[in-house]
Amino acid sequence: MDNFAKGYFYTYNIGDGPVFGISGFWHGILSGFLSYIHALSPLNSLFASNFIGIVATIFLLISILRIVFPQSILSIPAAFLIIIWSPHFLSNIKQGMEMPLHVAFVLFMVWSYYKGSFRALSLGSSVAIISKTDAVSIVVPLMLLFLTFKHIPEVAWGMELRTRFKEWCKWGFFPLLVWIIFGWAIFGSPFPQTAYVKLFLQPHPKEWIIPFFRVFFSFKPIILIFLAIQITWIVSYRKSLKTVLETNALLWALGGYLLLYWFFNPIEIMPWYYGLPEILFHLQFLIFLGIASREISPSRKLIFRGILVCIISLYCIPLSSFEVWRVLYFQATTINEMAFIGDFLRENANPKDILLAGHGFVARNSNLYTIDFSGLNSRVAIKYRLNIDDMIHNLHPNWFVAQGLLNPSIQASESYTLIKSLYRGCTIGFYPWRIFKKISHGVNVSQDFPTNQLFSPRQGIKNQNTGAFAIACERLVFFDLLKFPTRPISLTVGLSRSDIEISLQIDLLTHQGNLLRRINTSIPVSDPFDPILGNNVELSIPVGPYANLDRVDIKTLPLFGGGLPQAISFFNPILTYPALP
Repeated sequence: MDNFAKGYFYTYNIGDGPVFGISGFWHGILSGFLSYIHALSPLNSLFASNFIGIVATIFLLISILRIVFPQSILSIPAAFLIIIWSPHFLSNIKQGMEMPLHVAFVLFMVWSYYKGSFRALSLGSSVAIISKTDAVSIVVPLMLLFLTFKHIPEVAWGMELRTRFKEWCKWGFFPLLVWIIFGWAIFGSPFPQTAYVKLFLQPHPKEWIIPFFRVFFSFKPIILIFLAIQITWIVSYRKSLKTVLETNALLWALGGYLLLYWFFNPIEIMPWYYGLPEILFHLQFLIFLGIASREISPSRKLIFRGILVCIISLYCIPLSSFEVWRVLYFQATTINEMAFIGDFLRENANPKDILLAGHGFVARNSNLYTIDFSGLNSRVAIKYRLNIDDMIHNLHPNWFVAQGLLNPSIQASESYTLIKSLYRGCTIGFYPWRIFKKISHGVNVSQDFPTNQLFSPRQGIKNQNTGAFAIACERLVFFDLLKFPTRPISLTVGLSRSDIEISLQIDLLTHQGNLLRRINTSIPVSDPFDPILGNNVELSIPVGPYANLDRVDIKTLPLFGGGLPQAISFFNPILTYPALP
């Protein structure tokens, strides 16, 4: 958006040309336009698109419910209930992502289906697909259901299909054709680079129940209630297949969406993936509830609907509250860390330096030419198939930032030294941020300390996906340092800070347990006014001068006045040693 404001269309680095590095095209166009005319700041332009998407979503939900239940006065509260029941939609309404606006485009398509307008459905389908390619999975089921169940009795099938085909060509295919030509001309392809990378270059988990589906397990009770009522309704009132299909039109659209993601099988589980299916499911639930309860006597209908709405609300509202809290906490940790890193680079880097990073906030705040190693915004990363080692070896960036260490051999051969680490995100299971700089001499190489060479009375937690390691304990022992082929010069670990000052005793020991040196230090009190560095501190222990050093024993001491030692959290220890010439 910053480059949109400067007059550059869909540009990541000025001079590189347009890149389709965003999944939501219309979201980028709307936000970019607001930035370009300087109606809002680039960041607020993204939030404005979110706000417009939310308002349009609520309006379309009300409109759909009024079509299905024209006599009902509950469409407005029902629309707000759908929003409140959808935790990932609610928690992402101010993330700057494309999800709220894309949901609105899909709901326009749903409104067109219930309205019975094939022309509007065709136009809405093309607009939704241009908005985000995954809308194809919803377009196909709705189109097929419309052609099957919205047949005009007075018109022959053949003639009606020809009429529908002509309408689709004019209102559906033609906008898509214009988009395809535009995409090829501007971006080199109408297919988003983000989707290409996630589909063809990122790894995919080899599991029958893919990670994407596991998020829906939290809705298991609601899904089971929905299925139980469906089966009871079908069996008790002997509903025909046609009635079941028509009543559950959105269920088939939702099934198409989930089937697409089953084939797509993304390794990343992003919360904004789930806002659309949650809205569709809860809308379908209310539509079905309203239709199925027509079979019940008027005196019991209100009670039946009220009980089910209360059950869903009692279950889903806490889910939504937790998800909103989780996202806010995430923003206060990882997002702020990324902005801090970008500011650090802007203050310490040469303006002509090149940065290799994979996160937008880092790149934006650094104001450096950035190679996006995730491949979402840099074609050169696709050329190297997202191989970071190859990119560093061939492109020689001045800085590298990631939640992880560079390959030690690359650090040594390409002269990169770790100069800063940030540990705030470790509290939510992320690996520490590492900032590397390419230097001309005095290179030190860093590597993770093996977790099988740690001893503690308590069990540590290692995140197998991110490599993050954290352990909360009163004592942690690092042993078998003599086994490392190169003698380390320092042992570094992240530590948590608390609301009291904590004293540490660090013993450097031989293999036989003889004390070489004792270091007494303390962890300062946490600073609530510093969200990045105020909750953690980095401890670096010099271990190089002792040739027979084999163990490092870190323990907290009892608080002033006695009592038990205070537990602290240790995050991802690393060893540093000089690079071999």
